[in-house]
Amino acid sequence: MGSQSIAAEPSVKVRLVGAENITGTPWRGRVEIYRNGQWGTVCDDVWDMNDVNVVCKELGFPRGRLPYCCARFGGGNETQPIFLAKVYCQGSEKSIADCRNTGWGHHTNCRHHEDAGVECLRSTKIGKFAIIRRSS
Repeated sequence: MGSQSIAAEPSVKVRLVGAENITGTPWRGRVEIYRNGQWGTVCDDVWDMNDVNVVCKELGFPRGRLPYCCARFGGGNETQPIFLAKVYCQGSEKSIADCRNTGWGHHTNCRHHEDAGVECLRSTKIGKFAIIRRSS
């Protein structure tokens, strides 16, 4: 009987998108993940402060401030994949990719009107972040 090995998820990039149209702030926006050559979104099912804290720390902020549901910062475009759904972070993970979820690309009934967003605590920026401007 052979043993199974599970490969670790390759590192992913995270960015916040869409807040510039509302507030002009790089610490708020829709969460997007870069994986396998494309940007995708995260479903807001069970999205909470533990998830927000992980995303914000991954972006270099000290911690999260608020979770957002319901595509508060606009939904992703219809050609974008929804990479993660039912994300269950405990808060200590280094990346959203390390949090429990339904599996990459397995989002069942989630659509872009359910894209998750975050607001991060903006004091003492310690890393890199990206804000993407929408084209008109």
